Amino acid sequence: MTGTGILIAIACLAAGFAVAWAWANSSAGAARLELERRAASLDGTVGELKKQNEALQQDVRVSQKRIEEEQKLRAAAEKDAESQRSNLVEQRRLLDDAQVKLREAFQSLAGEALKASSDQFIELAKAKFAKVGSDA
Repeated sequence: MTGTGILIAIACLAAGFAVAWAWANSSAGAARLELERRAASLDGTVGELKKQNEALQQDVRVSQKRIEEEQKLRAAAEKDAESQRSNLVEQRRLLDDAQVKLREAFQSLAGEALKASSDQFIELAKAKFAKVGSDA
């Protein structure tokens, strides 16, 4: 091999390396562009997911607040219901007491009216018998 053959071989080798480097560099550039496109797409997706997450967290906060308010209302309603039950028991007791007192009062009045009626009947009967006896 002569000096020219070696130079041609080195030139061919250098040209092969240059072609391989250019091809690898273009493939890497295309891959890099694809990766950048994917990253941009994922950035948009991440941003959208962050917005959705914030909206869902806001919904959770609103729901928790409503649950707390409903629990307070329920506790107040249960307290009111218990108070009404207690009041109802007291009213029932008062009604039963009033019924007993009215029954006793009615029986007493009825007894007094019967006694007065009987006394009047006896007085009237005595008067009639006395009149009949004096007329006879």
